[in-house]
Amino acid sequence: MVNVEGKRFFIEIVRAANSKNQIHQMNADTDIEIYTGDEGGYFSMNENVEIVDALVFCAKSERYEIVKATYNKLNGMYYIDSGIYRDFVKRNGFIIANIGAYDNGKFSTLNSKSLLRHLGYNVNSQEELSDTMRQALLADIIDTQMMTVKQIVILLKLFIQRNGKKEANAFALMKWETDLKFVESYRVNPTRFVFASIVNKRIGQCNYC
Repeated sequence: MVNVEGKRFFIEIVRAANSKNQIHQMNADTDIEIYTGDEGGYFSMNENVEIVDALVFCAKSERYEIVKATYNKLNGMYYIDSGIYRDFVKRNGFIIANIGAYDNGKFSTLNSKSLLRHLGYNVNSQEELSDTMRQALLADIIDTQMMTVKQIVILLKLFIQRNGKKEANAFALMKWETDLKFVESYRVNPTRFVFASIVNKRIGQCNYC
């Protein structure tokens, strides 16, 4: 149970019925690498690696969800298979955490282009994201401080400059320009996710975790 602005909230963690995995709670400072593996497996399974149920806060659902991940005990990193992550983001929205890569003993966050893609943004007609859906996603990305307005504006202008003149990208260009206008005029509201930040600090005391 947590208390947020005078209101009491109870946190219930529900496992999959057949899951024996340990639950790991993640927060905005948790390092996660998205990689191509086998159903959430790790590329070198050994005694230092285990499959866990990761408890993560998601922007779209605005609640905690469980996603299957691999935990490396040596470097403290979590790894999520790209296929599992992609399906998870479609259902629940992006995970509020550090998305990056671990290389040569050091963790680095993704560049803006890769990060925006991993957070679920795209103008691919096959994904069928409407203007409203894309802009709601961009608002979530900004208000959760996953990316800044400046970062997204620079990136959208880059998309328009580099790819907007291609005939095949005519519809994509319209979407980039529409999204650019939205982001440039968006009023940042980080208090939308104040509940998540407060729960992140206190959920470690939860008896279920």
